[in-house]
Amino acid sequence: MIEAWGIEPSNYLSTGPEAADFDPISKARVECLLAEPAARIDANCATLATTGP
Repeated sequence: MIEAWGIEPSNYLSTGPEAADFDPISKARVECLLAEPAARIDANCATLATTGP
């Protein structure tokens, strides 16, 4: 098993071959409306503006 902090998304090929216990779903896709993540970003910005960094 590979710890999450041991995987670099920008360099997946260095650790990817070691993931023997992972079966990806063939042709899987994630879909969402663009408005949903945009609204979440706006909400996070508003929270940050009121609470500070």
